[in-house]
Amino acid sequence: MNMKNFAPLTILVLICTCFPGCQDDDTIKPSDVSNALVSGTWKVIQFSDDDDDETSNFSGYEFTFVTTSTTGNTGGLIEASNGSSDVVGSWTTENSDKAAKLTLSFGITPFDDLNEDWRVTERTDIQIKLEHVSGGNGGTDLLTFEKI
Repeated sequence: MNMKNFAPLTILVLICTCFPGCQDDDTIKPSDVSNALVSGTWKVIQFSDDDDDETSNFSGYEFTFVTTSTTGNTGGLIEASNGSSDVVGSWTTENSDKAAKLTLSFGITPFDDLNEDWRVTERTDIQIKLEHVSGGNGGTDLLTFEKI
């Protein structure tokens, strides 16, 4: 390798090492996502549908993820509650296309907007960032849960 090619490669390696956003999606394990989700109560702090901010649709709702005996710790029921209304859906985690995925399924509006297989782009113990690229129009939806 000549020195002309070495400098840009070195810079790229340093950037990817210093910024965790450069990590491959396969470094996030579905089991880590599941374990984080069932360990508390969550709220939606961001939901955008093709750049339209619709976070307010979920304002006041707390989300609880529960595993079921048939799914182990890879899925179960999700309950969204605002104190006067409860909405129940289901969730699963899996590894698909070298990325951790969280699939949500609800039956009623506006929660049906969350019915997608979301790619986990970032996971900590208190925040999970998700992304879904639409197959139809190629738009990108973003969803972020934060632990309460």
